[in-house]
Amino acid sequence: HSTGTNGNLIYISNSTDNYNTIVGNTFNNGAYGISWNSSTSNYARRNVIDSNTFNNQYQYGIYTYYMDTVTIRNNTFTTGSATTYRGIYMYFQWRKPTITGNRFYQIPIGYAIDLSYFNYSGSTTNRGLVANNMIQVGNGGTGTCYGIGMTGWNYYTDIVHNTISVNNSTGAGAGIYINSTQNYCNISNNLISNSGTGTTAYALQNTSAGNMSTDTLNFNNYYAAGTNLMNWGGTNYTPAQFASTAYQVAAGNRDFASKNKQVTFTSTTDLHHSSSCLVGAGTNAYFSLVGTDYDGVARNSTAPCIGGTEYT
Repeated sequence: HSTGTNGNLIYISNSTDNYNTIVGNTFNNGAYGISWNSSTSNYARRNVIDSNTFNNQYQYGIYTYYMDTVTIRNNTFTTGSATTYRGIYMYFQWRKPTITGNRFYQIPIGYAIDLSYFNYSGSTTNRGLVANNMIQVGNGGTGTCYGIGMTGWNYYTDIVHNTISVNNSTGAGAGIYINSTQNYCNISNNLISNSGTGTTAYALQNTSAGNMSTDTLNFNNYYAAGTNLMNWGGTNYTPAQFASTAYQVAAGNRDFASKNKQVTFTSTTDLHHSSSCLVGAGTNAYFSLVGTDYDGVARNSTAPCIGGTEYT
């Protein structure tokens, strides 16, 4: 526990610690909940951060870099910080990093998850995974918020079955924000909603068309309350342009199986829902990776629901 906005509640530097688990703790205040870094010469391996609660950190809930096969799962993050915050920031993660089953809510400004050089030494058989996360950012204000940021070069990663809700009124932001070259990543089966009414409040924003030249983007559901649904390579696309497939063609024939449907969540911070429009609308290509949902319910093995939760 820290009473201010300075300090790290757990600080591990230049560590070669392997096979550790940080589980079941509550981290209150401070600048960083956990700051854990290794070195390029000897990455820390197979560490787990599991089932912790991160309350009111000023800058980062979890900040890790130079890690190998790290797992971050089933944690909860919330903050009242007025500075740019990152719930999970992962930098230079070497092989098979995993972020699953985490909940984020009431983050006024910043990112729930920010990936930079994620799975840097990955391959077709050593893939990173970001799945079954329930992400709510924004508190009705005007700050810039992103659910998942892909702000550095990321490699061989599956970003699937996440539910993302952006709730700032007129602030900029996006459910998924792509701001750098991605390499053989899949973004599928995600439910993304942005209730902001500003002209730069998007479901998905990709700053350059070349960022996604080797990547898959499909079977997602996008909704934005404002004028523009998507931004691809600096060009805005409205829901009508999504419906006419103008956006999909501009995006290199991606997202043809994706949807533009509004769903009603249980509450602003509880992202469960029962909208029938997304039942069976996903692809089963990731069933072997994500066979259960955020709540542990078995997914349909042939036609799963889009988003973090499975329902009928």
